Amino acid sequence: MPKNATSGQGSVLVVGYKDTKDVLFLVFGLAKAYEKIKADGKVDWTDVQYLLPILFSIGPAIEGFENVSIELKMATKEEGEELKLWIKENVELNDKSVEEFIEACFAIVLDLWYVFRTFLFVDGQSMLKNETGKVITKNEDGSEDITIGG
Repeated sequence: MPKNATSGQGSVLVVGYKDTKDVLFLVFGLAKAYEKIKADGKVDWTDVQYLLPILFSIGPAIEGFENVSIELKMATKEEGEELKLWIKENVELNDKSVEEFIEACFAIVLDLWYVFRTFLFVDGQSMLKNETGKVITKNEDGSEDITIGG
């Protein structure tokens, strides 16, 4: 399930969907708050109650934003299925057709990403490399490693 990222010192970074979920939680929370705020047709101090629940999600979403791309690059198909389920459980809008559309879009994008990602690996070597020198390698056992600085 979690993958390892190692640096020259041998430190390990666990990669999962935590930061992706933090960012999505903030986005979904803002959408829900907007929906509630516009419901009465005016913006006033009573609308603060809809913003307070998402206030504490801003910090984690901003801090982990840079890791979202790594999480998506490293995630397995099974983790993608878990993320789809998490999205279904956390998108709650009054307009159910919009909610279902958002869920379907995320599912399609994740499925397309896993198909696309399959073609990024050749002979166990990753073609994913970013400007910081992180290289993602897919091992024969299916696990993946991020090598930093090498």
